[in-house]
Amino acid sequence: MGASSGPNDKIFQRFTEKWNEIDVDKYESGIIEDTVASKLNPQKYVLVKYINDQLATFQPRDDYKELLQLSLIFLGDETAKDFKIFRPVALHRARWMAKLIYSLKIFLFRSQFKLTAKELSALEAFNVFVIQVYIKYWYTASSGELAPYNDLNLLKELDNYKKSNIVIGNAAAKSFSRHLWYLSETLIGLAFFDSKVSSEMKVNMVKSLVKKGADFPLRHITVETTAFQTVQLSDFVSKNSLILITALDILKIS
Repeated sequence: MGASSGPNDKIFQRFTEKWNEIDVDKYESGIIEDTVASKLNPQKYVLVKYINDQLATFQPRDDYKELLQLSLIFLGDETAKDFKIFRPVALHRARWMAKLIYSLKIFLFRSQFKLTAKELSALEAFNVFVIQVYIKYWYTASSGELAPYNDLNLLKELDNYKKSNIVIGNAAAKSFSRHLWYLSETLIGLAFFDSKVSSEMKVNMVKSLVKKGADFPLRHITVETTAFQTVQLSDFVSKNSLILITALDILKIS
């Protein structure tokens, strides 16, 4: 495991080489560990419901479905008892989604796969983060109208996560803060169509439409880490937000 936010390819290679010696029926859920249970048990019902709701909808790729199933196994949920754990994908394909899947599988077979104490601890922390925080944002990432609100909430949640694990929290916040397109002055307008955004916030967003925006609106914005908890959707809105609304021919403001 690396010292930052997640596992590296060497541990995946070792796991792939060991796979034929692993009894796939003898896995162990993650939540049987006290350190995992203390973090996930308070939210287990909500997490399991969310994952099952996602499984009940169409998943466009097999790896999307597999990640959800492995997460239920990790949580020790009864609904996961009939899921099959598949052979890991070829290492050259181990991009981000595959790394999440690899990390869960390695931990589920931790009794059959030799790990150092440092590797085991890092895998546990990474998997807890994925299930507790990351999954619920990953599976709504393709919904444009949800993106601004989700992105802002994820920033806040990552900031809070530093209290539990400052290494993962900092690494995740740093990485995600490079991808805040939907909080730009132009795309923030998508939040007007998000049913999860309160009417009060939408009123504040409308009021912010009179604010002067940048002469050349940035496609990518930055948010100071000290402002994560206080910044609101309306803070990103300006006259430039009308560009999207005008393009969609929804509202005309003279």
